Amino acid sequence: MMINLIKKHGKVGLGGEGILRTHALNSQARDVILAAIDYGISYFDSARVYSDSELHYGSVWSELCR
Repeated sequence: MMINLIKKHGKVGLGGEGILRTHALNSQARDVILAAIDYGISYFDSARVYSDSELHYGSVWSELCR
């Protein structure tokens, strides 16, 4: 499904709302970010108003960029 979305609409990004905005669902938020990376997503939106999204992104980036 994601591949069809990208083919149809071009570049797609991951926003900071939804599961990424949560405080207690760390492993699920991490799974969403890793799945986005696997699908070729390269734009990740984050802002203070998205609560813990910055922490979720940061934990994945720090691990992948070692």
